[in-house]
Amino acid sequence: MPGPRASIRSALAEGIIQREITNRNARVGLLQDLVDRMRRVIEERGAEMADVPGGSSGLLVKTYKGKDADSAVYRFDAALVEQMNATCKQVAIEIGQWTEKRQVTLGGDLGARLIAARKRKMERESALAEAAGGGKARE
Repeated sequence: MPGPRASIRSALAEGIIQREITNRNARVGLLQDLVDRMRRVIEERGAEMADVPGGSSGLLVKTYKGKDADSAVYRFDAALVEQMNATCKQVAIEIGQWTEKRQVTLGGDLGARLIAARKRKMERESALAEAAGGGKARE
């Protein structure tokens, strides 16, 4: 059973972690650390697999295949790239640089009213242009 000091330390640690998670700058810092670690993995893999075609990119994963698992197989590490993309997206969301594109459709009565208003405006402009042109011809 933990003593009073251990439980106080535990409570303090939980409070600090909770405060950091609710602080946007701390969250962005954690995400940056995660991206840095993933980049380190990519760099180390690139150095380790430099002799394999495409291996210097660091985006390949080596697995083994066969009855005795003695045949090396290299494949693109889509999971790592997907995680990098997701983390970068989360950072952009956190710092306010991400917006979702939304398609706006006018439905029902509003769309019809807008089209009718545009048509009336064009008709008025056309009538004004004719009136201005007709007045000059009579002079």
